[in-house]
Amino acid sequence: MLDFSIYQMQPWLDVPSGNSAAVAIAIDPRVAAAQAKDLAARLYAARHGFTTNLHTIDQVIDKAEAPETARPVILVDSADSCNAGAPGDSMAVAARLLARGSTVRAAVVVNDTPAARRAHELGVGSTARFTIGATRDPQAVRVEVDAYVKSLHDGVFTQEGPAGRGLVNRIGRTAVLSVGNLDIVVCEWMAGNGDPQLFRAFGVEPTLYDLVGVKANTSFRAAYTAFAGEICEADTPGAAAPSIEQLAFQRLPKTLYPWTDTDTIDIPVVLAPVVANR
Repeated sequence: MLDFSIYQMQPWLDVPSGNSAAVAIAIDPRVAAAQAKDLAARLYAARHGFTTNLHTIDQVIDKAEAPETARPVILVDSADSCNAGAPGDSMAVAARLLARGSTVRAAVVVNDTPAARRAHELGVGSTARFTIGATRDPQAVRVEVDAYVKSLHDGVFTQEGPAGRGLVNRIGRTAVLSVGNLDIVVCEWMAGNGDPQLFRAFGVEPTLYDLVGVKANTSFRAAYTAFAGEICEADTPGAAAPSIEQLAFQRLPKTLYPWTDTDTIDIPVVLAPVVANR
């Protein structure tokens, strides 16, 4: 064996044919074929181990409201994560906080260009009726609230890392809107989803909140584990939902796992010659 790798299919692609692949490179093609097939079989055999322990939004809010819970509670809204291809415009977490009349001090972030621009037009200190969310995905959750324009920003911030430390992000016009105990970072297009500076750079310090909604599914644990009281992956709606069975695929065949779960599968092997550069 010279090398090997696994190429996982991005789970939210609605394509007519889908699969992950195991690649093995060896001098002897028979060795490469055998090892690739073995690696693919082991990957498939481990499929149930990738199941995520999801909490409902209300269960996470319950944790944040409980006096014995260490704070802040990080609610992972991975279903609406832009680094997974989702639009980042869902207000599902905020909607539940508002519907419950929760008194927890909470912070969330959302992509909403019209709301960000309106806040800049109104100016700091203004209070107005805002419709926030569902500006990119009409099926996303939106809220209508009377919000106070707490601060305005140019949307430029530097990531603290460790993932992407020093990377400068530009997320367009940004505003912090306050609705009671809820602070909403509204921007034109978020980046650095898993970095605390997406909040901190705009005056929203995560360690001073009971609950923080993080729209990321990768590259957030190292940063948030350093100060989080608890990290909870939530079963939120969105295009990058971890429970892919709930998504309305139109082209992806249901013969794939998790719709079809069988211990015996056909693993096709494709041999390709590799010509070394000399």
